[in-house]
Amino acid sequence: DLNLIKIEIPPKKEMGDFAAALGFLLAKELKQNPFEIVSTLANLLKEDSRFLNPCAAKPGFLNFFLAPFFLHNLTTEFLNNPKALSFQQKTEKIFLEYVSANPTGPLHIGHGRWAALGDSLARLLQHIGYEVHREFYVNDAGNQINNLNRSVDALKKGEPVPEDGYHGAYLKDALLFNGPAHHYFLSQQKETLKEFRCQFDCFYSEQSLHDGNEISKAINTLKDQGYLYQEEGALWFKSTLFGDDKDRVLIKNDGAYTYFAPDIAYHLTKINRGGQWIIDILGADHHGYVNRITAAVLALSQKKARMDVIIGQLVSLYRGGEPVRMSKRTGDMITLQEVIEEIGVDALRYILVSKKHSQTIDFDLEKVKEQNK
Repeated sequence: DLNLIKIEIPPKKEMGDFAAALGFLLAKELKQNPFEIVSTLANLLKEDSRFLNPCAAKPGFLNFFLAPFFLHNLTTEFLNNPKALSFQQKTEKIFLEYVSANPTGPLHIGHGRWAALGDSLARLLQHIGYEVHREFYVNDAGNQINNLNRSVDALKKGEPVPEDGYHGAYLKDALLFNGPAHHYFLSQQKETLKEFRCQFDCFYSEQSLHDGNEISKAINTLKDQGYLYQEEGALWFKSTLFGDDKDRVLIKNDGAYTYFAPDIAYHLTKINRGGQWIIDILGADHHGYVNRITAAVLALSQKKARMDVIIGQLVSLYRGGEPVRMSKRTGDMITLQEVIEEIGVDALRYILVSKKHSQTIDFDLEKVKEQNK
């Protein structure tokens, strides 16, 4: 019975591409020692050029490699078959959010990792038949934006930057821009992402949530569903009902929204815009965010929407083995634009998706530029 044959991958590469415990499977029927059986089978396979180095392994395994010509022919046959790479259209619409950098400066290499990962994932999902909506969430509300604009305005007037403002040398790039500084940095981010071959369907403004009263609408939705309660003057979301480790505050006792409240409103817009499967790619500092936003999506969608959060790890740059932290141009952070100009888009994208998202990436700018394997 062919269904009983289990093809496995050996624990060590040198043992073979594949292994099958055929000795044990046939021992009872053939009334032979398992090792003798696989030794006979190994000798038979040696006569077939598709197999390389078939050998018996105690106590009853048949190990073998596949010949390169055989693999090449299989791959060619597969790629030449129009049906092999065609997929049925899926019904679920995916909302994929990635990068979502603050518009307070240029993109850095970490943002580049989320961009490469998100764009590659979007292409794969589209290829297998999903409708994918690619979105960048613009954090253009709150103190950080006020502080940025105050900082640039001070520099324009020749005044010292406020103590709680932004002090990076890159701020001088925004001095000639006629408008709010965060509009300038967002436009620069868009240009860099376009060069990096990352296209977005929407840059969604956080400020629009406040302007459109979307936050109170989301809170009222949860209230109508019975998932909110008052305690110590604050309004809490019963996120523990949906797998979170503790309930979360949405409105503090001073009447102000927590950071979580706009995030809930934003994800409700994704559901209302047809998002049946929501995927967020977030930075390494968002580990505590996973359970609470998943709980919010499950509650708001009445468990009809699927939520996945991918946490990406950090990227460290080196040059000739030495860490690189300072930019020659700005005197502070290394920008993604600078790395693109030095490495090139293809090589950089490859490096940034070559390791699993949960692993940190250390890459040496000089090594990446070498023309070798």
